Amino acid sequence: MKDKRSRKPSLSKLKNKLDFISFKDLIIKLIFNINPNATDFFFESLYKSYIDKISASKPTYINPSFLGFNSKNTSIEYWLTRGWTYEESSNKLAKRQSTCTPEIAKKIQHNLQNKSKEEILEINKKKGRAVDSLWIAEKNNISVEEANQKIFNRCSKGGKTKSELWKKLGNAFSDRELNYYIEKGLTEKDAKIALAERQNTTSLTSYIKKYGSEEGLNQYNKRIEKFKNSWYSLSDEEKYVITQKRLVSNKFYSKESTIFLSKLHALIPDIEAKYGDIEYFLYDHLNKKIYFYDFCIPDKKIIIEYHGSFWHASSFNKNKWSNPFYTYEDSLQKDAIKKELAEKNNFTYFIVWDYQRNDKTLIELCDIIKNKNNYVN
Repeated sequence: MKDKRSRKPSLSKLKNKLDFISFKDLIIKLIFNINPNATDFFFESLYKSYIDKISASKPTYINPSFLGFNSKNTSIEYWLTRGWTYEESSNKLAKRQSTCTPEIAKKIQHNLQNKSKEEILEINKKKGRAVDSLWIAEKNNISVEEANQKIFNRCSKGGKTKSELWKKLGNAFSDRELNYYIEKGLTEKDAKIALAERQNTTSLTSYIKKYGSEEGLNQYNKRIEKFKNSWYSLSDEEKYVITQKRLVSNKFYSKESTIFLSKLHALIPDIEAKYGDIEYFLYDHLNKKIYFYDFCIPDKKIIIEYHGSFWHASSFNKNKWSNPFYTYEDSLQKDAIKKELAEKNNFTYFIVWDYQRNDKTLIELCDIIKNKNNYVN
């Protein structure tokens, strides 16, 4: 008979409202891949969430998902919910997704060095000759260049996979790239037209090409009718919201901030900053949300938020401020959460308003960034 004292601890103990220290120790023992050296803020947020949930629902069974841990280790949230930073989570996810790590690549390379050309060809044959362009060219009675293109178009759309094949196969382009058509002898202008036609899969021409003249026209009309019925059934308010969201998704409102922040970075080019298309973000473990920040210098633990008066409420625009997406109170609360999250992660937090975008503000921010260690917010 097993000694009961040797049994591992169980999540069922969490139903008894453990104190913070006991809760933290048990979580570190039980949750696979958790960061035992995560910040106190991470464990405190987790503990508060745990207390709130068991007080509200009195669960009969507790598992990692109940506590807010993402269960799929193929997503970055899996690592973020376990207390790792964004950079650490990205590296762990990349390693998890990689089917050929540097260690495996070295082993394969070492094995191939001791084999003859005939043996290597035999290995490729057993693998289906997936990237053997000479064999594919001979089998399909096509040129080697066409074989390379065939391999490239058949491979995964993943950027890393195509990058590696690019090096191996030379000038192989996807038919979704401009160079594909230029390589075929088209001028840049004609190549752009050809690429646009390839990318446009919802035009009448594309439907006719896919289904034929009669059926293509029929399918196209069905699509248009479906769109009209869906759009016309919406109220004016719903149409307005959809239109605004499209503008936001296209970064219509971020151009102003990007111009200002680009000027700031140009004044301190030696400092690594994240903004624009590579905005820095923090994960809020308590609310299970990701918050992006306009400008961040991770090494100096500085965050700068650019607030446009249309999107952000404050005391100076209380009586005039209106926004179709948020109430005045909601806007203040969201900004307060982002500020609190940044400060709890030891970032110094600054706000620049759109009416402050001038050279004087740029110079002041540069001085603050360069003298961060001597600055007290």
